[in-house]
Order: sequence, then structure tokens, then C-alpha cells
Amino acid sequence: MPTVATRIIDGESRTAVVSPYVYEHFTRAELAAHMGDDALAVDEYRLARLGPADDVLIVARLAEALDRLGRRDDADGALAEGEQLDDESEALWLARARIAANRDRLAEAVDAAARAAELAPESDDPLLVLADLLRRTEATPRADAVLSRAGDSATALRVRVTSAIVRGDGPAAAEAIERLLRVAPARMDEIEAAARLALDDGRPALALHLLEHLPERRARTEKVRALLATGRRAEAAAWMRSEPPEAFGSPYEHAWLSLQAGEIDRAIETAEAAVVLGDLRAWIVIGSARLREGDAAGAADAFSRVPAGVRGAEDAREGLGEALSMGGLEALAREVVARLP
Repeated sequence: MPTVATRIIDGESRTAVVSPYVYEHFTRAELAAHMGDDALAVDEYRLARLGPADDVLIVARLAEALDRLGRRDDADGALAEGEQLDDESEALWLARARIAANRDRLAEAVDAAARAAELAPESDDPLLVLADLLRRTEATPRADAVLSRAGDSATALRVRVTSAIVRGDGPAAAEAIERLLRVAPARMDEIEAAARLALDDGRPALALHLLEHLPERRARTEKVRALLATGRRAEAAAWMRSEPPEAFGSPYEHAWLSLQAGEIDRAIETAEAAVVLGDLRAWIVIGSARLREGDAAGAADAFSRVPAGVRGAEDAREGLGEALSMGGLEALAREVVARLP
């Protein structure tokens, strides 16, 4: 007796009458592919093709399984056979996209996924493939054009967020997040990434707005950075006092944020703990804190302890010059600064 199967074709749910033979072997093939047994999947897809009529979906899945096995010529042959059946099949173009990506031909993969999206504008699958590709490479004009026409479905907006984050475009990521939140929940990691981009782009107010959508105890470092960048030092300091130091990353990071928030004693205390743990960058925090206290000798001592190979060593040398100048040793300060690379 024929089986009625429901399939998503070009983004639409459709029912089709298929023979029990084809349905059974296609199902077996899909299960094998899902379990990672592509050799069995290839056998089952081929058996499914022996039914009353060939099917481009089966051929497309067969091509993907062959390619995963490293049988590239056979995979290309299957794609050619699928093209003869229906060259405007979403499934065939998605197979081309995945196969090109598997071969590290990312631009070709993006073009193929974009073509699938054009052929099936109501389908989420091409957009999901595009999202995966965009995580691996910068967005191409073709992908951007597809996304601009994809509407405001949750899937389309998530891909726009991914694309903007990959490009490092903070405003675009924030706009996509805002639009996404109107139709579906955004993932917390997406919001955090967009907020970091906004901070790095010099838009702390935008970052704070995005961070309002997160639970209170998420992205605490980003919230403090945004508060500091908007001049709200008292709020940043109060926030840091209400949380344990480890909530803000490493001891060094906590010490540096404390210093920016004007919490001098806490900055020095945490920086000294960081030094004990071997993070010599923390001497820069100690030196900067001593400078703010007017302790020229203490600042000079701290800055001088930063080895040349440590990240931020140039800042330490500049700080040392400032400390020496504060201590009345202007000539030595000029000499130290002159030696900077």
C-alpha cells in the first residue's frame, strides 16, 4: 500500500504518495546518516532510488553522503544526475553548498546556499546553512543580498545577527538583536557578543541597552565596562562591590576595572593577588594606582617590575617616566621615555 509522506519542499509542507519500498529505504538512509554511518546511508539511498520514480531529494542526500566518505567523483556524478532531474531544487543546491563547504570552497558554498534561499524563500534551511558558513568566513555580497530580502522571521534575523558579528558590525548586530527580540527570544551569547561589539565600537550606551535584556548576573564585566565608559563610575563601583572578584574574570581584570571605577585600595589588593599568581601585568595596575595616590616612589617601583616581553610593557615604561617626573627626576624621566620603542 502506498505511503503518504509529508516533506518540506522549497520551504512549504507538502504531502506526497511514495511507495513503501522507497519510504523504508530512505528512512533507513536518513537514520544511518544521522548516526554517522555514511557507507550504510549510501547503500540505502541507492536502494531508495530503485523505486518507481527517481527523486532529486534522495539524489542530493546521496551526493552528500558520498562526499563525506571522500568519494568526490561519485558525489559530483550524483549532483549531475540530480541536476538532470530538477536543477531548481532547494535540496540539490543545499547539497552543493554543504559539499563545497566540506571541500573548503566557502565562497562557492555561500553562493549555492544563497541560490537555495532564492529558490525557496519560505524555507529556513538555506538560511541555517548560510549562518554556519558565515561563522567560517566573512559575509559575501551575495549572502548579504539574500539576508536583506529574507524578511523578519526569527531564523532570518538570527542569521543577520551572525553575519553582523562576523563582520564586527556592532550597530548592525544591535539592530538585528532588537528586531529579533520582537518576534522571538534572542540567545544570551548573541546579545553578549553584540554588546561587546558595541563597546569596542565606542557605543557604550548601546551596549548598556542591549545588556538590559540579559539576566542581572550575566555579562557582568561588560556591564561594568559600559557603565565606566558612560561616566557612571559610582554605579560601576557599587556593582563591583556587590559581586565577588572572580565574577569579573581574572584577578588582573578585576583589578583593572576597580582602578577605572576609582576603587584604589581594592585595585591594589586584587592586583597584588594577581602578581602572586604570576600575572605580571598587574604591576601596571599597582603603578597606576600609586600614581593616583601621589606615591611617586611606589609607582616607579611597580612600573619597573614589568618585564619587556609582557603585554602592556610600553604603558609601564610611560608610567615609569611619569612617576620619575612626579618625583622630581625630570631628566631621568625624559631618558626613560626616549628609550621607548
